[in-house]
Amino acid sequence: MPEVILDGEKVDFQGPAPQTAGTVWSLIENYLGSAERLIVSFEVDGRAWNAGGEDVAYDRIDIRSESQVERLAALTETVLSDWDRIDNAWTEIASLSLSVNDDGLKRLGGHGMEVSGNALQVSQFLVAYGDHHQTAWNSVLKAELEMVNSGLSQWMDAFEGKRVIGISEFAANEVATAFGSLKAVLNEASKDLKKRKASE
Repeated sequence: MPEVILDGEKVDFQGPAPQTAGTVWSLIENYLGSAERLIVSFEVDGRAWNAGGEDVAYDRIDIRSESQVERLAALTETVLSDWDRIDNAWTEIASLSLSVNDDGLKRLGGHGMEVSGNALQVSQFLVAYGDHHQTAWNSVLKAELEMVNSGLSQWMDAFEGKRVIGISEFAANEVATAFGSLKAVLNEASKDLKKRKASE
């Protein structure tokens, strides 16, 4: 008889368990959503499965969930712990863009955007959470995120126009400064999320 285990406990569906993994995912996702929790792992008969996969029958499904606060706290901590990569990338762009060829510029620019992408994505997640929970840091986070996007836009214009002086100056000033301010707000958000997590 099929069984579903959620966070170590067998799920009681008040009747027969659903017959396919896709149905289980939908039901559990809706249930967890009402409690502001997220599916972080979903294994069907010992193998990882997600909602985009082929729907299958099963003998056992094991699911692990986290609260939104737990997930956001972990994501924010990961971004902050890796922040040196962002600082180093934009420092490198500022210092080397005047002395490299086109291929070098593309490599520098691609690396800068790659290492910055996770911080920007997590910041957007935090904005959505902050809007819903009316956090004290959210308005500042929005403002700093706008400054980062503005700096990146100016830098991208210079990059696409191959204006190497502009590439260097925007990287050293607008972009690097904006990311520094964003980091400060993310530190405040991280402290708040840890407090919220501890109080759950």
